[in-house]
Amino acid sequence: PSIHPSIMTNTNPEHSEDIAEETHRIKLALTTVFSSTNTNTTNTSHHDPLTASRDAANAYLTSFQPLPIAWMVCDALLHEDLSPVRNSPPRQLDDAKRYFAAQTLHSKCRYDIYQLPKESLASLRDSILQTIYGMESYAASKPLIMRLALAVSALSVHMDWNGAISDLIQHCSDAAATGGVHVVLSTLELLGRLAEELNVRTDTNVDVYVAEMRKNTALLFQFLDYCSEQAQSEQSSFSVKERELILRQVYACIDSNVYFLGIDQDVLNRSQIVTKLSQTMSRSSGQLHEVSVDALVTILRSMEVNIDYPANKEAILSMLSACVHLAASFHPTSLDEEVCRGYVRVFCEVGETLCPLLSMNYDLTKHADVRSGLETILDILLKCMDLEAEVAVVTLQFYFKFVNDILGYDFELIDVYSKHLDELVNKCVSLLRFPNDAGDLKEFLEDNDNFESNRFAILDLLEDLCRLLGSDYMVKRLCQNLQPDMISLEAILLSFH
Repeated sequence: PSIHPSIMTNTNPEHSEDIAEETHRIKLALTTVFSSTNTNTTNTSHHDPLTASRDAANAYLTSFQPLPIAWMVCDALLHEDLSPVRNSPPRQLDDAKRYFAAQTLHSKCRYDIYQLPKESLASLRDSILQTIYGMESYAASKPLIMRLALAVSALSVHMDWNGAISDLIQHCSDAAATGGVHVVLSTLELLGRLAEELNVRTDTNVDVYVAEMRKNTALLFQFLDYCSEQAQSEQSSFSVKERELILRQVYACIDSNVYFLGIDQDVLNRSQIVTKLSQTMSRSSGQLHEVSVDALVTILRSMEVNIDYPANKEAILSMLSACVHLAASFHPTSLDEEVCRGYVRVFCEVGETLCPLLSMNYDLTKHADVRSGLETILDILLKCMDLEAEVAVVTLQFYFKFVNDILGYDFELIDVYSKHLDELVNKCVSLLRFPNDAGDLKEFLEDNDNFESNRFAILDLLEDLCRLLGSDYMVKRLCQNLQPDMISLEAILLSFH
């Protein structure tokens, strides 16, 4: 393609202050960059005219992005008509231009907001939202929508859009009937990204904005509950694929908002989201399983572990109940490794978050329901040590905390869990063993990079157990694991080492 003379000035490109002219030049530069990228050529020399044109176009685009005129040009690019034929070269070029505009706007909403008068921010926000909701399909435009949602997030922080959550939910309610699943998914994307750009402001006034967002957490979770119910309902008008997309967006939204804003225990208790997350985990695989695991882990890390407060105790019992449900549906032989790893990750997080209750100054005889749930979690984690080594070692992080922080040198507590510790020593020794079908050990270690590092981690845990239980006890337990074969002997000798 032909290049505008001003674009060919690599060192100091000249930009126009006329919006229409600058938009024309930016489109030429983008066409040059993406046409050159998609052209097969064996000549990659810097003296090649095609390479020189692309480099000049790149320089022009880079120098354009910080300029004030970029706001208007990028907005114009986003609202241009697209080529009607999907996946055609013209349409791919149109998509690339729009993504460049979205990236530029996101960056400017973060760093260049001072270039705009404050009274114009609301119209810019509305223009970006119009672009998002005006797209044909969420699935086909997800990267672009995500980038624009981040731009809206950064913009909302700067303009103190305190009603962002309620406004977006209201728009979804009004437009879902005509916009269908695209409106629902786009709204969930926007709600999930709202809290991700809080760091664009460092002044103390941002705390006021955060506090206002937290006030709307209850409304947000009501909306997310409703969306998940609709996605899981047999009477839903959405397709199976659309239902999964909605659930993934709901859980990603929970993950993001709880991570950045936290969650009030009363809000969590009123919501059915923990139960729904555990149910989804037990029925799914792939991305849906992964995002539900992430959301559960994030909720666990935000929980207040204090059973003296009724709301906290209710949340703890709800989480323990969900994990008992998960344990009942956990059948490792019928699951792939990544799904097993997701289950174990949740069980470990529950253990790390809630098992410290065992060592706190609580009389758990007065909280038999909590104690029963914690005992079940400990039993589940011990069974997880019997899984494939690559999955079983996920439990080590919990057991380091259990041995060193929870039990410590509390000998009364050690006596209570002596049988559990006996089993733990046995399972550690079992995990140290080379597989029976390992063959040539040198080749096995080359093919299994993590095996040796996992064994050293297990040895560290055995060392901590030795400090806790005493060397005489450990020698006795290790000798009880002796078997008349070289693999067992090597594992026991390594344990002694």
